Amino acid sequence: TPLDQIVEIVDNAHVVFRSGKTRPISWRRKQIEGLIKLVENESEELIKVLKEDLSQLRFLAELGPINRIIESARKALKNLSKWTSISKRSLPLTVFPASGYTIHEPFGVAVIFGVWNFPLITVLCPLVGALAAGNCVILKPSEIADASASFLVKMIPKYLDSDAIQVVHGGIPQATQLLAQKVDKIFYTGNGHVGRIVMKAAAKHLTP
Repeated sequence: TPLDQIVEIVDNAHVVFRSGKTRPISWRRKQIEGLIKLVENESEELIKVLKEDLSQLRFLAELGPINRIIESARKALKNLSKWTSISKRSLPLTVFPASGYTIHEPFGVAVIFGVWNFPLITVLCPLVGALAAGNCVILKPSEIADASASFLVKMIPKYLDSDAIQVVHGGIPQATQLLAQKVDKIFYTGNGHVGRIVMKAAAKHLTP
C-alpha cells in the first residue's frame, strides 16, 4: 500500500463513520455474515496460504483459524441484538426522579494489527467484534506472512463493504504511517518491543 494512500484510507474511514453507515444493526449483521461466507467459500485458498506462510497442515488450519473465525462470527450474530440493546441502570435516590440507561456506542475508526504466526485469527477474530460494535475498520496484517496478507487484500473487498473495511499491506513504513494517523481504537497483537511503539503512537492522540 503506498504511504500517501494510507492517509486517504484513514480520512475516508472517518467520513464513512460520520455518515452513520456502519451504525444500523442490519449493516453489522450483513458484514459478519459476509465474513462467514469469505471463510467458508475460500477455505481451500485459506488453507493454501497458511501452508505457504506457516507450513500449517490442513487439519490444523480447519481446527484452528477456520473454525475459530466462524465460531466467533456466529456467536456475534447470535448475541448482536443483546449486545447493542439499551439497558436500564439503577441510580441513587439522590438523583430521583432521573432515569439511567447504558447505550453502547461504536468507537469510530478501529485499526487492527495482526501477528505473523497467527496471521488470520489475530486479524479476523478482532474484526468480528469491531464490526459487531459498528466501527469502520482498517486491517494491518503482518507483512512476514505475505501470502495471508495478500489473501486478505484480495478477499476482504470481495465479501465486505470496502467503504468501511480496508486492508493496509506492507511493512514498517506502512505500519508507521498508519500509527501516525488519528484513529479511535487500536487493537494490537505482537511482542512487547513493538507494543511499546504502538502505545507511544496511540498516546499522542489518546487513542485507546
